[in-house]
Amino acid sequence: MAQAVCDWERFRPLSDRMTARAFSGAEQDPGKVLPMADQISHHDWSGTPLGSHRRWPQSLHTIVDMMLASGHAICLAWGPEQTFLYNNAYAPFLGARHPQALGRPFAEVWPDVWAEIEPLVTRVYGGETVTFQAMPLIMTRNGYAEDTWWDFSYSPIRDETGEVAGLLNIAADATPRIVAERERDAATEKLRVSESVARANFERVQLALGAGAIIGTWFWDIVADRFTIDEPFARAFGLDPALGREGISLAQIVETVHPDDQVGLADAIKKAVARGGHYAHQYRVRRSDGNYYWLEANGRVDRAPDGTPKMFSGVLIDIAERLAAEDALARSEATWRTVFETLREGFILGEVIRDASGQVVDWRYEAVNNAWHDMLGMPRGTAVGRTVRDLLPDIEDEWINEFARVVETSEPARFTRRVGTLDRWYDGVAQSIGDDRFTVIFVDVTDRIKRERRQATLLTLADELRGRSDLQTIVTAAARCLADGLEVDRVGSGTVNLRQDTIDVQSDWCEQGVPSVVGRHAFSSYGSYLADLRRGDIVAVDDIYEDARTSGRQREFDAIQTRSFLDLPISFDGRLYAVVFAHSRTLHPWTDGERQFVEQVSDRVRVALARQRMEDAQRVLTQEMSHRMKNTLAMVQAIATQTLRQAHTMDEAREAISSRLSALARAQDILTRTNFTEADVREVVEAAIAPHRLAGERVAMSGPRADLSAQQALGLSLAIHELATNAAKYGALSNETGRVDMTWGMADGAFKFHWIETGGPLVIVPKRRGFGSKLIERIVASYFDGEGHIEFDPAGICFTLTGSLVQPVNALKT
Repeated sequence: MAQAVCDWERFRPLSDRMTARAFSGAEQDPGKVLPMADQISHHDWSGTPLGSHRRWPQSLHTIVDMMLASGHAICLAWGPEQTFLYNNAYAPFLGARHPQALGRPFAEVWPDVWAEIEPLVTRVYGGETVTFQAMPLIMTRNGYAEDTWWDFSYSPIRDETGEVAGLLNIAADATPRIVAERERDAATEKLRVSESVARANFERVQLALGAGAIIGTWFWDIVADRFTIDEPFARAFGLDPALGREGISLAQIVETVHPDDQVGLADAIKKAVARGGHYAHQYRVRRSDGNYYWLEANGRVDRAPDGTPKMFSGVLIDIAERLAAEDALARSEATWRTVFETLREGFILGEVIRDASGQVVDWRYEAVNNAWHDMLGMPRGTAVGRTVRDLLPDIEDEWINEFARVVETSEPARFTRRVGTLDRWYDGVAQSIGDDRFTVIFVDVTDRIKRERRQATLLTLADELRGRSDLQTIVTAAARCLADGLEVDRVGSGTVNLRQDTIDVQSDWCEQGVPSVVGRHAFSSYGSYLADLRRGDIVAVDDIYEDARTSGRQREFDAIQTRSFLDLPISFDGRLYAVVFAHSRTLHPWTDGERQFVEQVSDRVRVALARQRMEDAQRVLTQEMSHRMKNTLAMVQAIATQTLRQAHTMDEAREAISSRLSALARAQDILTRTNFTEADVREVVEAAIAPHRLAGERVAMSGPRADLSAQQALGLSLAIHELATNAAKYGALSNETGRVDMTWGMADGAFKFHWIETGGPLVIVPKRRGFGSKLIERIVASYFDGEGHIEFDPAGICFTLTGSLVQPVNALKT
């Protein structure tokens, strides 16, 4: 479908069309400002986002037609770039920016007021209509700043698709109206003040008459220039009363006035005579006692029909007592003002504001003291005359509702409440003083509230950790405690992989709009503070842009919306297992109170982990002792039964049982020194062979350190005892030349122990195997989940034990 083309010629006034034709030839004046229909028609639109006007959509042609035809001031902004067009009536509003404003982006046309109108433009492009009356704007459209006021309506313009494509502004300059209203209000106020002064003067005279404070009268016949006074007047000025009755010059009166007040008095009289009407002036006069006293003269200048001054009469009022009272009041007010301003508590004098229905919707500050400014962090002079919603737009409704209840019920109210936008807590008392006004005295209790809340979370943490034994539960409880005790945007925890220097975050708590960081992260991506965590140090970074440990990692932190963070390491036996973290997306310097709180959380976690370890050890010890006792009793029973069965005499049986039980006891001693859980092979071997090492260097041993279970230690000890006893009786240790070598180690993934005898008597294979052989080959081997084998080599007995260990063999001890 062909694009519609607008004929803007028909929208120009006749005079405009004549002007356009007059300048349409070669003689056209390039400096001439054409009507807007011509401006739009001749404008080079190809260089703008709109492109050639012949290709404009029908919706744009239609709205431009309407705009140019209207006698109202209208402008429009079209497209995402908000290209600016306007009509003749709007052009004067642009000042020196016309006609260059045509085709420019809206923001470039009005840069001086864009901060104020840009939010409105955004709302209109969102489909909303915005209307304002007398909106104040400071414009520099003519090269200087000027105060202006505007009535306007912003409406969305939709294109053929139904989407908002532009903005239509119908505007009216309200500046003349507002200026006129202000001038009228100023004149009214001036008249009110003048009437108030006259009324106050009249009231003072009436009070003076009632109180007997009038001390004299005067009458000045201005035409005859005759000045007469009564006797009290004369005495007040220290003059001869006779002179007053006969007439006295004004100069004589002025001579008794204090030198500092004479010029002012003469000027006041001169002005009163010149303008006529009421006269009032205060000055000091010298009386007969030589002292000066304050008086107030109140009178009136009457005029003749031709307007010339005719007479000037009045009274003298003694104002010494009144001035003394006013001075005392001023001093009292100054004293109280000093007290008011030096109060450490914040003070508010406020008045509630009601809507048309009488509902309290806001309140206004009438007075605040210095402590108020300090506690709210507001500059001096920013509160008085403003409303609380104006000063703190996001203030909680309860700050208005509670003071409304105080005013309406006349009952004082005690409060402890938070101002969210300030992140501060206040405790105070509000009282009504009548006429919708109230006072508030308050203190900042933010530190106390946060301290109490953190203490409560620490108590909760202690309850949660009590009876907990698994590490993950302890870590989760610590993270929850930080979330409750710190005002941050994200709290979570993760386990640490020290081989890969990574942290796996299992869970986190995030404020709305803050992304979760659940998943695996490399410590190196966020800085160089892992070493601090390994040492068990809490890492507190106030600002990732400034801290050397996070230098160059701003992009990574920006990606997770973090500006400040705190990491709490969870370590066990000197090894870093997990980290609990707290993140703030805005700058958050960590306070001493917050750092101390995290330290306290860390202390409680360490205690919980230590208790867990102790309880685990106690539980294992109890189980081990029970198991050990059963095994030991079974072993003793087996030793006794088998020994008695094979012994030839009771003495032989007693000696064999005693020897075997001694070996068992020595093995138990080793286990006792190692907490009943494990023992080193070397210790077991040395303890078992010790009674038989009388042969000196004829007994040798070698092998790496290896930890045996309790059962394995007992079994190996008994095996060595049996072998050593047999060697001392019949084998390598029964003569002066024999030798025993014991070796152990790992081979092909299995633990092997060798007992080799050399240099002893010729070995003869026994006709039958006794309990000792059974003990060594079967019972002891079963403790290693392996096998034992005795070889009766003629050159010497050899015993080999093959099995597995509970713990792997460590490096050979040197």
